[in-house]
Formats: sequence, C-alpha cells, structure tokens
Amino acid sequence: MPRAIWSDDSIHLSWVRTGPRRAAVAYRTGVSSVEYLITDYSIYLSDTQLLDAKTVENEVFHLKAFIEYINKNDVDLDNVTDAVIKDFRDNEYIKVRNSANASKSIKSVQRTVNAKLRRAYLFLLWAQSVENACSPLMGPSGCAVTSTLPVSCNVLNRRQGRKTRYLRNNELYPLLFPNAGQRSRHGIQYEATEKDIEQLTNHFFATCSPYAAQRNILMMELASQVSWRRGSINSLTCDQFASLAFEDTDDDQVVVVPPSQKFGYERAFDVPFRLAFRVAEFIATCRRDLMKSHGWAETRTQGRVFLSEREGKPLNDSSISMLFGRGFRALGKPRGANVHSFRRKFANDLIEKEIQMRLELGLDTSALSVATSVSLRMGQSNPESLMPYVSSRLGRIAARQAQTKSSRLQTLEEENKALKEQMAKLRRYDGQRKGN
Repeated sequence: MPRAIWSDDSIHLSWVRTGPRRAAVAYRTGVSSVEYLITDYSIYLSDTQLLDAKTVENEVFHLKAFIEYINKNDVDLDNVTDAVIKDFRDNEYIKVRNSANASKSIKSVQRTVNAKLRRAYLFLLWAQSVENACSPLMGPSGCAVTSTLPVSCNVLNRRQGRKTRYLRNNELYPLLFPNAGQRSRHGIQYEATEKDIEQLTNHFFATCSPYAAQRNILMMELASQVSWRRGSINSLTCDQFASLAFEDTDDDQVVVVPPSQKFGYERAFDVPFRLAFRVAEFIATCRRDLMKSHGWAETRTQGRVFLSEREGKPLNDSSISMLFGRGFRALGKPRGANVHSFRRKFANDLIEKEIQMRLELGLDTSALSVATSVSLRMGQSNPESLMPYVSSRLGRIAARQAQTKSSRLQTLEEENKALKEQMAKLRRYDGQRKGN
C-alpha cells in the first residue's frame, strides 16, 4: 500500500491542465515535495471517470482533510482501520463545529463530516485497487476497514458502479453519522418561493443597472423554470438561441442542451417557449447594447449569453452564487439561500404535481416511482438523490389530507350538534304550544 511520507500535515492544492482536463498537484506545506497519491487520484477522477473540473476539485477538497489527518497522526494508508476512520470523524466533527462559519445545526455539521468520510472510503478503495495488495485493506468482513464498496464495484467507477448508491449507507460507509440526511451539498436547504422570485425581481430592478437586472432575472427564471444549475446557465451561448426557429414552431417548449452539465453529461432540456424567446430578445437588445456602449468585440465574450457588466467577459460560476447570495440576504433569508434554492423549488413543485396526478389517476405513488419520473425531467441520473424530497412531500400531502379529513369531520360534528340543538328547541317550542 502506498505510504504517506510528509512530515508536515498541512496540504496546499494547486491545479494544472492535463489535456482538456485539470488535475490537482498537492504540496506539503513547508516541504518541497509533491504528494503523488492525491495527484494520481485527481488524474484518475478526471481521465478515467471523466468528471468535469469542478467535480474533481470538489472531490479532492473533501478528501484533503482525511489525508491531512492521517499524516498528522503518522498513519500509513495500509494501517488505516475502522478505529482511525472513527477518530477522524470525531475530530473533524469538533473542527467543523468550532469553525467560524459553522452552522448551528448539529445535523448540518454531521452532514459536512459525512461528505468527507465518503471521499475517504472511496479514496481508500481506489488506493487498494492500485496497489493490488494480497491482503485487502477494505471489505465487508475480516478487513481493517469494513465496507461493502469492494463488493459493489471492483474498481471505483462513478458510472458503471452507480448501482452502489442504492445500497444502504451503513453497509457502504458504516461509520457515517446516522440519520444526518443527504441534502447537505449546497449548505442550508432553503427552498425558494414565488414570493422570493417576485421580491428578488424588485430588488434587482432597484439596485442594478437595466442590463444587470435583466441578466439576473433571466438566470433566476432559468433556474426556477428549467432547474438548471449555475454552471449550465452560465455556459449557454448566443448561437444556441439564435438558431431556434421561433417563428416556425407551435410548441410550448424548445429544446436546449447546456454545454456544461454535471459529470460532463449532454442532456437536452425543454425550455418554456416564452422564456427561450426572452433570452433571445435579451441577446438582441440588452446584451448587444452593453457591447456597443463599451466598444467591446465579440471575441472577448466566448459567445456566452451572460456577461460581466464591467468587463464584457463571461461570468464566473462563483460570481453567480455571490450575486444571488447577496440578493437573498437582502431579503433576510437564511445563510445558504442561493441560486440552487430555485432548483429545489422546481423539484418540489414538480414532485407535488406528479404525486397529485398519480393520485387522481390511481397510479403508483411510491417514493421511488415518483423520484424516477421527476429525475428524468431534471436531468438527474440517480433518482435516489430525490428520495428525501419525495418522501417529505408525500408526508406533507398525507398530513394535509388527514387534516382535511379531520376538518370535515369536525364540521360535520358541529353541524350535527347545531341540528340537534335546533331540534331540541323545536321540541320545547312544540311542547309549550301544546301546553297552552
């Protein structure tokens, strides 16, 4: 098994291009040496797994904490055990809990640590496959690290081994904090509302230039009406909308394939006709006027739709997060409310419609069935990722139906009581009349 030999536990990451992709170069702080394990692993994720650069960065960033921990404690990879992983988990929990920007929610902290633990398990599986050790480090039983990952996939493969995500987490990653939830990847799980969209629209018009306001509002509506992530929205090009035959179609939707999608997919999405037309109109008016007023050449834009107002160059994905994060904060929304909040809104709205339609038609309303249907619309490869949303929505609908039933029973009881009182009054009146 490869040995981690650094004397300093802190790791600095820089990024280099390997052909069309990027890979991490990990440096030990204070020591002029490269940690080839992380570098090789990032190349593996990029070249073998075909993950996009941002996903590779995310995977390596989460893994870094585990590598720093085992180096700090002078633990070789072939000496990692369940006890080492448990100690890392507990230490990382304290570290995250005490950080300056930590969430007050214990579950949120646990989810953050769980994300790092998963990367540690997957990294150890990869290291084991590279080493081809006679005595495997990881396995379902009789190994130093207990996990069913090696049984689920012989070599870590995000696509071929996707079925592993359907197995129980307590078998794949036994030392995760239990019941912490999985919807933690984008911070606090704030779901945008129609009122938020209305208020953000007013906010952008009040605080931004006409160009920036229209740009921000269009990005917001693409997120909320099509469910695109920020990277997909930011990758859209003018040519894609210029080539749409708006005059020759009677459809309510037009098909658009964002150039940048998670995991490098090339999925087609239905965009509402009116929204696609507004994007084309934005390109022909606001965007054109911005370029003309500054005398900028189209070459600086890379053909992209959404540009920086100051430079005329494509926006950074992080800039999109920043402008929506600030917008939500201006509305007094919780930390973590961001552009991804619109995707959650889309998911929950679609789940609600799907469940109601299935109830009306008497179709299957199981969580997996609903999640599978909705995932196709959202470009999700794994319906399992929507299961918490579907289960939550099913619970709300059941509670709402129970409350409606209870309210109807209460109304009937009140009407019955009132009727009985009225009948009693009539009997008394009839008795008094006969007595006279």
